[in-house]
Amino acid sequence: MIFPQALVLKLFVSIVFSIALLSMFSCAHKPLGTGAKDNCSPVLRAAVDVGSGSTKLLIAQVDPCTQRIVEILLEDQRKLPYREELEACSSGEGLCLTGRVQERGWTLMSEWAQVFAEQGVEEVRGVATEALRQARNGEEFITRLNREFPLQLKLIDQEQEALLGFQAAVLGRQVRMDRGVSDLKKRVVWDIGGGSQQMSRWEGGGKWNVLKSDLGSVAFKNHVIQSIQGRNENRSPNPLSKNEVEKGIQYARHRARDLASPQWRRFLARSSTEVLGVGGVHRFSLPGQLRQHPELNFSGDLYTAKQLAQAIELRHGLRDEQIGGEYFETEITNLILVYAWMTEMGIRRVVPVPADLNLALLSLSPKDWLKIRHISQD
Repeated sequence: MIFPQALVLKLFVSIVFSIALLSMFSCAHKPLGTGAKDNCSPVLRAAVDVGSGSTKLLIAQVDPCTQRIVEILLEDQRKLPYREELEACSSGEGLCLTGRVQERGWTLMSEWAQVFAEQGVEEVRGVATEALRQARNGEEFITRLNREFPLQLKLIDQEQEALLGFQAAVLGRQVRMDRGVSDLKKRVVWDIGGGSQQMSRWEGGGKWNVLKSDLGSVAFKNHVIQSIQGRNENRSPNPLSKNEVEKGIQYARHRARDLASPQWRRFLARSSTEVLGVGGVHRFSLPGQLRQHPELNFSGDLYTAKQLAQAIELRHGLRDEQIGGEYFETEITNLILVYAWMTEMGIRRVVPVPADLNLALLSLSPKDWLKIRHISQD
């Protein structure tokens, strides 16, 4: 959908371009005069991203005058399966987070609150996404966390998530890959989370175009288990047969086909279009699997649908213990999901970017952070 000149548009045009592009990608010059040094001394900020399958932390020194990230000091990620821990509410209406996963989330926030105190963190901001959007008690859980710990967690909608992801990708290329982005209108940012995924692009003239889907990494894995394998549980689908792989590809392609307009397909098929992948699937899962097979010639800079198809052929029959790692349940289905979407949408290649929403959150001034809307579940 294309967003008009409304609150979301005004906010993110201001944030992404006025702050990120003009300030982040130029040398920071502090104003001269008495007190300038103190006013622009780096502040220690922390950002927390409560995703559907994992929770991430990023702490960095940030120039408060330019919002430029000076130095990243700490990065942490923990597996917290909020999406998997959604169950029928006791009221019989909707889905709720289990007490078990809330306790794990509470323990992690308590641990990180201690880190904030030890590190001397001055500002904390965070967001929660799809799993907590789905949970009827998600907002209540966030409120409890904010009251107990020095957090400013906000439950954000999928549009805000997509546009923060766009900013994170641009920042990730600059801060961590030392590469600028010359023409933003030729870029698409593809962010895959546990419970949802988004593709976003800037069309110029004050227009954003965002594709939104609830077919995230965990959601697709669960579909394979329940609807293709016919099992009434959400653990691991491994190993997968060739027939199950083909059915998974067909389903994922069907979902992509229903979502992408002809305009999107034409744009993605252009040789000049660059697709930037952010989030754990693009950043860790797929590159990590491709690197295990030297015959796939994965450079680390980009991957193609052909490489993913070859990886699926080599890996679909692996058992959990052969796959290894903390996220073994979704590794193979991640390959299938991304391969299917790339082939259906005509995506030539994806450039994985070392970035997530936290990178964008750190770059927001206190004033612009206040403009990020907390959505209500009432």
